[in-house]
Amino acid sequence: MGAASGRSVASASANAPSGGFDLRGVARTLRVVLQGHGTDNFSRSGMLKMKSYLGRLEGLLAILLLLVPALLFAQGRLQKSVFEDAPPAFLSDPEILADLRVALQVMQENYGRYRQLERSGTNWEAVFRDLGARLVAEPNPVLTHHFQKRLVEALAFTRDPLVSTDLFLQRRHYHRQVEPLAPFTTQLQLVKQSGRLRTLPLQRRLGVANQWLQQCDSKQTRIFPIPSERRGEQRFELGLLATQRPKPLRCTLEDDTGRISQHVFKLTLPSQPRNAPKSSVFHYVGGRVPYVRWFRDGDRGERSFAEFLRVARRLQRSDVLVLDVRGNHSGSFGFIERWLRELTSSGWENVVVRERHSRQTLTGLLNRVEWGLRLEKSRTPTTRNALVQKRQQLAALLRRFEENDLPEKWVETKFIFNGKREAPVWSRRLVVIVNSHCGDGCQFLAALAKQQSNAFLFGTPTGHYPRRSLVPLYQLPNSDIFLSVNHRVHLNPEGKNIAQVGYEPDAWVFDESVVQQALRFAESGF
Repeated sequence: MGAASGRSVASASANAPSGGFDLRGVARTLRVVLQGHGTDNFSRSGMLKMKSYLGRLEGLLAILLLLVPALLFAQGRLQKSVFEDAPPAFLSDPEILADLRVALQVMQENYGRYRQLERSGTNWEAVFRDLGARLVAEPNPVLTHHFQKRLVEALAFTRDPLVSTDLFLQRRHYHRQVEPLAPFTTQLQLVKQSGRLRTLPLQRRLGVANQWLQQCDSKQTRIFPIPSERRGEQRFELGLLATQRPKPLRCTLEDDTGRISQHVFKLTLPSQPRNAPKSSVFHYVGGRVPYVRWFRDGDRGERSFAEFLRVARRLQRSDVLVLDVRGNHSGSFGFIERWLRELTSSGWENVVVRERHSRQTLTGLLNRVEWGLRLEKSRTPTTRNALVQKRQQLAALLRRFEENDLPEKWVETKFIFNGKREAPVWSRRLVVIVNSHCGDGCQFLAALAKQQSNAFLFGTPTGHYPRRSLVPLYQLPNSDIFLSVNHRVHLNPEGKNIAQVGYEPDAWVFDESVVQQALRFAESGF
């Protein structure tokens, strides 16, 4: 029996994950030892008592297993990354809990929307504590890339694609990010009558013409407002916002006789065109409602650059304008600012971005730059020089924070436009057409459409902003997972947060008919 017990203890020790005390191994070992002694040295009644004690002991161990997250969460530390190259394939329970504590600390000290979400009811401690409890309750050791997946899933409620993780494990790169919301549509159009939603007669192909919508089975169901063909009529399209392709939508409808029927509608993701780098600068169509499609920035040496400015001067006398900036992912504010200066003398301020600055955030930004320099073999000399300059700038700013013991502060950036004095004051009706590929200039025009009382936004949401920006980077100490967080917040001119999907259109249009519908709407005089 002694040999058997010794083998059991040795087996438990060998199977214990490195880096911590394995509670599951202790429980298994005690069970084997006590059962062995009960068989050889105890009476039947003694065996029953021992099994009772064993049950109580396992209960205490289970309670301790749930208390461990709270004990270890207080031990996590946030420090500069060391960029380890050999992450472990598996994680022990203490390693999981310590990494979760560091991840929580990263979010607390860096994430721009942390306090906003906390005020709206998010219990950040509970999010990480519950994740830790679920992971340590797993019967098998947790794979490192499974831990990465579960961590990102736990943060999915932020809807922020700049919250991401990277794991370099055994020559493989595992990248996971929080997926942004995207619109899915059923193409089922509705009209509002007497406070209820009724399907249009043209929906015969879906088999639901002239029926009343009762309810749908998804809590994410959205009724998207779409352009109307009649003045005073309110039209909508049935769909939802989701991060992945959802299951077909099951809805209940009622006809005029009171008969209830169930219908299933497929959901499709609309196409979101993105402009090619070599496309023309713009496309202009004159007429009663001038239409301008802005594709990209132009260089001063390009002939189309001067032509674009002449179009702006020609439009000074127009009282209506349709601006199409779909797919303009790289157009700058400076370029469209110069064009608008030829058009009007008015001024606006919008697209406010607040950036969190602290010693922790600056350390994370330095980590990001250091990691970029480690990949310098695949970068151009210009990019490397820019990274070196950025590193020097961040290091100097971090020293200033440390030497003067400066507290956390927020730095605000906004787009400020002032027109040319010789140009007329802005008094025209404006329709701006957008989609999810929306750069700085596009964002300014979308915000302008939301800012002006005689302007409207058509298309689909503008997407998360700002994009392709430098964000803090940290490496979790045990799993060696790189965790990136967004330290910026996108606000409107009134200081209110813009949704993670970006500016939502006043009229949603999911296909190429958006241009005709925008022109018709602008011509009708709103």
